Amino acid sequence: MRKIHRNMLMIAGGLIIAGAALGGAGLLMGAGSTEPVSYLTETVDSQNISIYSGYDDIVIESSDDESITITYPDNRELAMNTENGAAEYSFTNTAFDPAEWYKHLEISFNAEQPVITLRLPSDYSGEIKAQSTGADITVSGISAGSMSLESKNGNIISENSQCDIFAKSNTGDVSVSGGGRSAEAESEHGNVKLSDSEYEIVNTGSDSGSIEICSLVANAVYMNNGSGEITAKEVKSGSIDIINDYGDTALESASVSMLSAESSYGDIRLSLTGQAEDYSVNGSSDAANRVYVNSEYGDTNIEYIPE
Repeated sequence: MRKIHRNMLMIAGGLIIAGAALGGAGLLMGAGSTEPVSYLTETVDSQNISIYSGYDDIVIESSDDESITITYPDNRELAMNTENGAAEYSFTNTAFDPAEWYKHLEISFNAEQPVITLRLPSDYSGEIKAQSTGADITVSGISAGSMSLESKNGNIISENSQCDIFAKSNTGDVSVSGGGRSAEAESEHGNVKLSDSEYEIVNTGSDSGSIEICSLVANAVYMNNGSGEITAKEVKSGSIDIINDYGDTALESASVSMLSAESSYGDIRLSLTGQAEDYSVNGSSDAANRVYVNSEYGDTNIEYIPE
């Protein structure tokens, strides 16, 4: 295959990612504090919660308490809106001016990173929206109706959570596990990972990063990558739709009824459960399971694993 085009774009993508990471790191240096951080706690009386934080990490976790609470550093400026049954919280670090980031270039491995923490009871079923300019968003073990997580220059991690989820980062990695009706995970210049999950519909995408899926049960899976590898292992789905412009694609132990895998510059390797006669590849037979595979400037290979 012709790898020169792919390699050139991979290098360019790597430079973009490295530049973005350095930019984000530059903004965040000095955001931590060597002094003990004091916190305030508010009780939230709403099933529709929205949080915005500029440069403090956001943590969303389950709690044994019956109330909903939000905890934040006491020196943050809080703007709160509770109109129309929704609770909106916006936090600003007034001591940190992004336009004067060069004044905050202090590196201390002992610095405590302030966080904003939302704690939810086990029976919570509302909507959550969390946004950040330059910090990470971490979710663990919650149940909700829906959750939207967005960070411009930070990572997003959602572990073992039961809800519909939308997670997007511009320059950070996105990792999701759990279950619900739908999961959408995207990163413009970062890696996307979805594992140990069960959703009806899964949509993953990256402009210049890898997409990895492992141990997934779904009705429909969509993977779209501009420049980077796509790998999937132990995926069971009614349909899988893959578009990978510049990168290799590899599916291992995939059980699927309808599969489409396309690439411009990259190899495609498929490992499907069952026998060869169970699949119609590019219209080769009348088998119930249909596979379409095509790479313009790459190799394609399909092998079968007996169930």
